[in-house]
Amino acid sequence: MDQTGTITVVKVEGEPSRRTQGMGLVPNTKITAKQRAPLNDPVALRVMTAP
Repeated sequence: MDQTGTITVVKVEGEPSRRTQGMGLVPNTKITAKQRAPLNDPVALRVMTAP
C-alpha cells in the first residue's frame, strides 16, 4: 500500500480543527497510508512533520 502525500491545506474550524491539529494533520506534513479497511477507506496513517 504505502501511498504518500503532503497535506497542503486544512479547511476545518472549531473543535474538528483542534482534533486535526492534535493528530499532526497540518499543512506541509507528509503522510503515508499504511493500511486500508475492506471498503478501501484509509484506516492507518503515518504522519511525519516536514523538515
